[in-house]
Amino acid sequence: MSSQTASRNKLRLNKVNILVIDDDKAIANLIRNVLKNLGFGGIFVAHDAEEGIKIVEKSPIDLIITDWEMEPINGIELTKRVRALDNIKRFTPIIMLTGHGEKSEIEMARDCGITEYLIKPFTAKSLCSRISTVVEMPRSFVVSKAYKGPSRRRRVENFGGEERRKRRATQK
Repeated sequence: MSSQTASRNKLRLNKVNILVIDDDKAIANLIRNVLKNLGFGGIFVAHDAEEGIKIVEKSPIDLIITDWEMEPINGIELTKRVRALDNIKRFTPIIMLTGHGEKSEIEMARDCGITEYLIKPFTAKSLCSRISTVVEMPRSFVVSKAYKGPSRRRRVENFGGEERRKRRATQK
């Protein structure tokens, strides 16, 4: 990548506002420093979900990175509250950064509206990868009585759409 391309990318990232919510101040500062080194401009940090929700309501946030285990409100409840907002902010991508790695926990996070999931310990590269996925491969947003959040379908090629119907027709 040329230095000119890198400069343009850094200028674009400089306009992205990210909210980091983690009750562990050392982890929150580590994430903030990684984001700062990547070139992100507006980095907001909250140390509990209530503070995070206030920032979301008052500031133009483009991405939320949250921990699961926080008191008194955890990251799952925070996500539900953001998804329940009656404005455009409910569409904000949310990356869950947590120590919870069981399949049932990942499914619970997905089902409450988490956009991406990253298990601790994490690397700057893995965090950057999740952010890139959110930016480069955005998923449509679903609003129904039972669910508000990003489409749970990740791989369009697995669904197949028209190609799948053509394959079925030729198999008959």
